[in-house]
Amino acid sequence: MNVDRDSEISAMVSAKRLLRDADREALWRHDGPRSPATEQAVRQAEEAIGFPLGNEYSSSLMKADGWPAILQEIDLFGCPDLTGAAFSTASADLGYLEHHAAEAAGLLNTDMKEAHRR
Repeated sequence: MNVDRDSEISAMVSAKRLLRDADREALWRHDGPRSPATEQAVRQAEEAIGFPLGNEYSSSLMKADGWPAILQEIDLFGCPDLTGAAFSTASADLGYLEHHAAEAAGLLNTDMKEAHRR
C-alpha cells in the first residue's frame, strides 16, 4: 500500500486543530507530531526491542517520530518510547492480557499455562 504520509500527517494536524478549538474546557492534550526520526534512531530502536519494526512503521517514524496524545490520551510510540519504560510497560500489559484472553477462550494447553506461571 502506497501512503502519502506527508498528506496524512497534514490532515491529522488540521483535524487536531479543529478538536483543540472545540475543546473549550481544555479536557484533552492536543500535541502535534514529533520531528522525524533518523534511520539510525530507527535501527537503534529495533536493536533495543529485538525485532524489526517493518517498512510501514519505520517509514512513518521517519516522517514523525511518534505523536503524543494522537487520540486523546493515546500516544503513538516513537523511537525514544520504544527504548524506554513506556514500551516495556505496554509490552508486559499486552502479554498479560493476551495470555488471559487466550486462557479464557480455552486456547492454552497445560504446558503453556505452566510456563506463564513461572
